[in-house]
Amino acid sequence: MPRFAPPWVALFAIQCCALGTAASTAAAATTVTPVRGEIRAVVFSGDAVVIARQPPGDGLKVERLLPGAPAQILVRTRLEDERDEVSLAGSAEALAVAVNAATEGFGGSRVLIGPPVGPLREVARCRAGVLVPPVAVAGSQIAWRDGGCARPARNPNAIGPATIAIANVDPLLPARRISVPGKGLPASLVLAAGDTGLVGLLLPQPNDELSARIRPFAPTAIGAPIAARQSGYLLALGILGDGTHVFAEIPSSKDCIFDVFAVAPASGRPRVVAFGGCPDPTALPVVATGVGPLGDRIVAIAAQPRRDTRRATTAIVSVRGDGGDRRVVARGTFRTPLGVAAEGDRVAWWQPRCAGGSEIVVRGAGESEAAVISSCRAEIRSRSAQVRDGRIGVRVRCPHGCTGLASVERIGAGTKRFSLAAGTHTLRLRVALGRRARARVRVELEVDSGQTKSARISVRR
Repeated sequence: MPRFAPPWVALFAIQCCALGTAASTAAAATTVTPVRGEIRAVVFSGDAVVIARQPPGDGLKVERLLPGAPAQILVRTRLEDERDEVSLAGSAEALAVAVNAATEGFGGSRVLIGPPVGPLREVARCRAGVLVPPVAVAGSQIAWRDGGCARPARNPNAIGPATIAIANVDPLLPARRISVPGKGLPASLVLAAGDTGLVGLLLPQPNDELSARIRPFAPTAIGAPIAARQSGYLLALGILGDGTHVFAEIPSSKDCIFDVFAVAPASGRPRVVAFGGCPDPTALPVVATGVGPLGDRIVAIAAQPRRDTRRATTAIVSVRGDGGDRRVVARGTFRTPLGVAAEGDRVAWWQPRCAGGSEIVVRGAGESEAAVISSCRAEIRSRSAQVRDGRIGVRVRCPHGCTGLASVERIGAGTKRFSLAAGTHTLRLRVALGRRARARVRVELEVDSGQTKSARISVRR
């Protein structure tokens, strides 16, 4: 989601979801949890998942969902703009939440950390934020960007100094801070054992562009770059179990909007990771979520183009760090995964719910068969209808619920938005026959996350 910084530098962040790892262990039961509103981010936290969701007409909320228990609200905000940014990171022991408000200038940002069940404490704040602060978690340790605020707050023309802060979930233990050299702005963070990790830095250039670096860090200092670009963006995504570093580059030099690279410890040379399709640009994380003990695989959403005229498939795929042993976790066509998180032997993703809102699917990563995300369907059951009070009743069957737009061709008054639960329902649609006693009209249903359906209906007074 684009975010604009001072005139001399344009910074942007894409809505975060997860790029994580999955292990070939015993499969867990698949669960589907309906959620009201739009999901913005998901992360595993022990047996629970923590989500950031945007309910209709209400502020952004961060909630903890545990099977068999009511949702627990951890953070409430007044953020209502779809451009507002949020990032999550979690483990069984700790949770980090960062938000950045979208305004015509620069909105405020803040970082909150604490145990997975709360309460969360605020550890950083900017009156004028420049990108959502990156956060990362490894066990009970939490890392975040401190500083890097736009200044002066009322009419920014520069970005202040930044540090990487690392603290334990226990507020009584002291925090550690690692200075960021020069004018680098940490835009992404990965935290590993021993307070080591990766940071993705953006640096302003005199030509109003940005250069980018991926640099490792240790408890006391930031190391030499493992990747650098004179223009564009590099985002740190993860560290695999064998020490392989994973990062993304925007824009790609090939057909895809961005590429994912892996740097094996032995070679030190980045290589493109092949997912069998282009990684989904709307699913690129600002920070890696689902942080915990990472395995040897990378999970991402990728669009798989078709050579014929059928709709392309979007799939959640899992590959090794070298791009080999590709596995498909889930796939869909009209209804597709919108974001993914992975940890240990579990994969979670969110997708549109046919009856409206969203739903979270949690599945074992070791399942042998890929999950099929079925398209939403609607069937027009009426073949004739009588006009009453300027409207006709059209019977519509939705096996799993359906939402969309209904219209009557040529006769009537525009379109009507519908949202129906699973079953058969009657839609009341406006029809104007004028002086005619009868007519045949074409009723069309544009189904969200599904195929458009239409039928000719005989209409009479």
